[in-house]
Amino acid sequence: MDKNSNTSLHILKINLLTSWIFKLVQLTIH
Repeated sequence: MDKNSNTSLHILKINLLTSWIFKLVQLTIH
């Protein structure tokens, strides 16, 4: 259960990072 929660948090972090990088790339292209 603890590991599962940790994995969930990890996925959330990756999602946030991905969206942030996506915004950065959009700004660079623009």
